[in-house]
Amino acid sequence: MAGETFITGDAVLFSIYDSSAYEPIACLTSNELSESLEVNEVNTKCDPGNTVKSPGAYSYEISGDGIYIDESVDTARQSHAKLKALVRAKTLITWRMSTGLSGTANEYGTGYITDLSLSGDAGEDATFSFTISGQGAITNVDPN
Repeated sequence: MAGETFITGDAVLFSIYDSSAYEPIACLTSNELSESLEVNEVNTKCDPGNTVKSPGAYSYEISGDGIYIDESVDTARQSHAKLKALVRAKTLITWRMSTGLSGTANEYGTGYITDLSLSGDAGEDATFSFTISGQGAITNVDPN
């Protein structure tokens, strides 16, 4: 089709609520929202030989990768150190995913950081990865 406007990945921002505002996680190279729905299956005598399917549990995860920065020097931005403090404190976080496009609703939710890793290969930038396991529903209404 012609006339599509493509959105670059740079426009999709992931932020965490920090006491008074949403702060983007600094220097991310990627972030992803993955949603899934379990499907319940049953075979009944009402419809022999056919499997009846119904929706089951809904869940989602957010994951991301970034470049490690020194937050003791760059104090205005949150990155690995902030995520590390949250995971160690077992903190339920509130997050926002936005595209920055007018007319496109932000998405909000809560969850726990269930995985956080830091990698430092010789001669390369140090990187980090995280996974957040969502709790409850994703909404378009800011809970704050």
